[in-house]
Amino acid sequence: MQNSLLVIDTDIFCDEEIFGHFYAKMPGERQKKIDAFRFDRDKRLSLGAGVLVSIVAAQTGAGELSFGEKGKPFFADASVHFNLSHSGHYAVCAASEKPVGVDIENVRVFSESLVRHVFDSGERAFAQGSDERLTQLWTIKESVMKFFGQGVGISPKKISIGFEPGISVVTEGYDCTDLRFCGFAGQDFALTVCSQSVEFCNGITQVCIGESFELQTSGFDGAKRVY
Repeated sequence: MQNSLLVIDTDIFCDEEIFGHFYAKMPGERQKKIDAFRFDRDKRLSLGAGVLVSIVAAQTGAGELSFGEKGKPFFADASVHFNLSHSGHYAVCAASEKPVGVDIENVRVFSESLVRHVFDSGERAFAQGSDERLTQLWTIKESVMKFFGQGVGISPKKISIGFEPGISVVTEGYDCTDLRFCGFAGQDFALTVCSQSVEFCNGITQVCIGESFELQTSGFDGAKRVY
């Protein structure tokens, strides 16, 4: 299969008819996840993630979706790997034949105390106080955590980022030698894919919904490649 990076603007689900149509198509576990959220924005993000997974399943023939003990989704076909993330009003899904991690974050304002706690001196020098760059660095660390399936099991401050030549990372207890990074920056967000692919993808594919609820895809021009 070809690597893919899909994004959907979940504001489309503000339309109750569209929301209901796609909610009804979700597996029971995804519906439970959606229902568990208190706020409508979070429900839309969770539904968007579910829609993206359904597209990957249809494109790859990966079979049914199963869920682990902690509710983490995976395909019955172990040759198809995917990872989800969402922030703001975007949900994203990265899919590959090998393990993959993805993180998207709205550009945030970092306090000086958080910067010094999470980022080492080399990372701080690279960021030069820019919240946009700090957010990008944060997504690199998060994508590594998700690649290894550890989430908060790895502290972000224990992941050290190098910049020459290209982006690289080291963290105690994990072999990061073969990790490669694909990063994008939008007007108000940063996104990073962590994988073992030298070139994960050329760009982001945007998923839209047509008038008859059909899913459509096109190139996403809301972000530029930064590494």
